[in-house]
Amino acid sequence: MIERWSPQKKYALDHVLEAPGIFVVTTDHPLSVAVVKERETVRFGGNRGSYPVKIGTFGNRRKRGRGKEPRSQRRDTITALFDKNPYVRTELKVRFWLPGMDSADALAAAVKVPLAMRAEEEGLPQGLLHDFLNLGPDFNLEQICRDIVAIARSLGMLAWDLAEVGRHLDPVLHVAAIDQVALDSPEFARLIDEMVSRELSKAFPQQGRENERGEMTHLGRNAYQADRFARLVATSGVASRELARHASGTITQASTSF
Repeated sequence: MIERWSPQKKYALDHVLEAPGIFVVTTDHPLSVAVVKERETVRFGGNRGSYPVKIGTFGNRRKRGRGKEPRSQRRDTITALFDKNPYVRTELKVRFWLPGMDSADALAAAVKVPLAMRAEEEGLPQGLLHDFLNLGPDFNLEQICRDIVAIARSLGMLAWDLAEVGRHLDPVLHVAAIDQVALDSPEFARLIDEMVSRELSKAFPQQGRENERGEMTHLGRNAYQADRFARLVATSGVASRELARHASGTITQASTSF
């Protein structure tokens, strides 16, 4: 069952969190395709077929507004970009948001390179157009998702699917509702930043907050906000039972006016 999102939560994701992310697009079924080039036939898929898989990014800040990639938002605007094949449906399978980051390019590269190398070792020819990977008939979406999360963590990034994004927005919307914080205000944006900082600090407590040049890393720039957000949650009248329900993913949607 797909969770129904309130207008307030949609607004928080689409217009305030605005995290970049990574997506996976592929066909509903494996394909077996023969391409004839100047009397030479190149075969993709063989008898068992093969999944063409696109791992791309959305919401990179340096690319926003240039028409180069989809925005960071809840609505699926990605399937329409790739579903052009008259023989099989090509669609978005999963997205992961990277809160606290400006770009998802590093994660996308870190995921794609080992996949392509492994596929070539298995004798799967690459060379597909539009940066698609030929991942064979045994493509496993669940394993790809686990790989994305694990690689993101190794790079010091949080990777949240849509359900996780919603669960993390719930307590922020509760605080905003109780303290009467407008969703289009700088204070609400600050609450979102503090929530992200808190989650980064929890996920990577041992990582340094400065690089070798003494500059603040993305984990350290807003780390001081984490404790402030925790205090706001604790003092904004949100009962402990509500926070427990949030942790289990069943919290009731805040009634923030918008």
